[in-house]
Amino acid sequence: MNIGIVIETNEPEKAWNGVRFGNAALKQAHKVKMSLMSAGVEIESIVHKKYNAKQQLDDFVKNKVITF
Repeated sequence: MNIGIVIETNEPEKAWNGVRFGNAALKQAHKVKMSLMSAGVEIESIVHKKYNAKQQLDDFVKNKVITF
């Protein structure tokens, strides 16, 4: 299945869940594309003890996924 994810928030839990969904889909061999819009482009600077969105994003990129 082809999945497109748009993250347009810098709220830690929402951004973390969006990228985590992408990682879970990749593990199930789906094709995933992700777009960061508006406040979503700040995902790398999100600091939260429980919801580490940057780590999820790093894992996503390590899986050699193309973001647009």
